[in-house]
Amino acid sequence: LFRGKVTDQRTGKPIPNVRFDYFPLRSNENATNYLRYQTPGNAVQPMHQRFKSAEDGSFTLLGIPGKGIIAGQLRNPDYRTGAGLEELKDLISKNTKTLKTYDYCSYTDYQILKLVTVPLGEKEFDVELQIDRGASIQFEVFGPDGKPLTGYTINGRPDTKAKGNVSTRDGFYENQTHTIYFQHPGLNLGRAVTITGVPEAGLIHKVQLEPLGSVKGQLATEKDVPLTGSKIELLRRAIPGTDAAPTRDVLRLEKSFRCKQDGSFEFHDLPVGAEYTLYSVLGHFYLPEQIKVKPGETIDLGVIQVPEKKQ
Repeated sequence: LFRGKVTDQRTGKPIPNVRFDYFPLRSNENATNYLRYQTPGNAVQPMHQRFKSAEDGSFTLLGIPGKGIIAGQLRNPDYRTGAGLEELKDLISKNTKTLKTYDYCSYTDYQILKLVTVPLGEKEFDVELQIDRGASIQFEVFGPDGKPLTGYTINGRPDTKAKGNVSTRDGFYENQTHTIYFQHPGLNLGRAVTITGVPEAGLIHKVQLEPLGSVKGQLATEKDVPLTGSKIELLRRAIPGTDAAPTRDVLRLEKSFRCKQDGSFEFHDLPVGAEYTLYSVLGHFYLPEQIKVKPGETIDLGVIQVPEKKQ
């Protein structure tokens, strides 16, 4: 039985509601003494999220003797995943984002990973964990006219902790680039802001929202037959970082659209500062144009011929 406490690395405050899993290493000879590890299988969440930290950060977790991984998951995007991975490089499986353990330990699913070695015969084992929330940055939001603006969302959610037009966001790291998305649905305004590393302490970033843009076009075959009803997807690209601070973001599906009878499509509400790629599901074809709108702009791509998928 593991007993421990999980705290914020920067503030020292306890972190509640961290969910824990335990993964014995494949090299742990004690594992096959337990029925759970005698048959093949790869559980994604082997502890079924039964173990989580209390309000004071304390937690308990079942494990076995020998070497294993304690993995903690917190459903908060401000905390980066994979902390502790630098000490587990020899345990990373080739070509997959998993560790060499029983069950399926995907290190991109957990905020903290810690290797523990429990002596044979030990009944309880103490462990202390820290999760890094990253640095805090303040953003001051304005409209196109330069006047303070409230009622906006950040990454699609209202900021309930905003003080007037000033928002504080966590989750920024010295060695990462990260983009956040401001939008005011009622006024059709928005902007994507990319931060590389951690700016100077106390610096307030001014964010001026601008009218949202659109992109439209038509999909057709190589013989100019409209692709009626064909599905097209708008993918939000990760803004590239630098060698020292690569992006922490990933390509993600933003919206999808079924082309009209004439093969036409249109996507709205695209903020300045964001980058997009269009993908035709038919033919598995990425459109070559990278989409970056100016304030209020509608980009017309015209007729785009989707090549036939080669067998």
